Amino acid sequence: MKMFTIIAGDKRLIFYSNLIVQTLFVQTEIVLFDIFVLILNPSSLFLIPMMVGGFFLNFLLIPIVAGFTNFVLLLPLKVNLMSLLMMGYIFLAMLIINLPYQPDSLLGIILTVLMPSSYMIQFYNAGLNMLGQATLANAGLLTIVALFYLLVGFYPVRHMKLQSHTSRY
Repeated sequence: MKMFTIIAGDKRLIFYSNLIVQTLFVQTEIVLFDIFVLILNPSSLFLIPMMVGGFFLNFLLIPIVAGFTNFVLLLPLKVNLMSLLMMGYIFLAMLIINLPYQPDSLLGIILTVLMPSSYMIQFYNAGLNMLGQATLANAGLLTIVALFYLLVGFYPVRHMKLQSHTSRY
């Protein structure tokens, strides 16, 4: 990473180019999965507009959610411990995501702010209008949380260390 930073002149360029490449890979995987579903179940053709809408919403959503997780770059943790913490966070998110709550309730707002998985569900619901028209309060909350996620994500990219995790200790 240090050599690439010297060549490019800025570590943010490397990080963001990697994010773009990862976004394209995720989008390619989603398209291949959608095609696979359509081939195996031709009765799902009515889902094509939702698949296309989700495809385009992902270009907005992936950088926002990636921004939320960038704070991990600042933590002085070894890779094994970081992997364990992330798996615990994902497991907790999977447990919490199925709690019965209304999106406009206090619990819904807290989960939308703190859990990227809840944010993604609210984002897709508002973007695809699967549950009716999105309210102005919900759209405002999604916008504020997106800005917060991006601000939280921008700072660690500017201040992340260039040395590898193994050389930090």
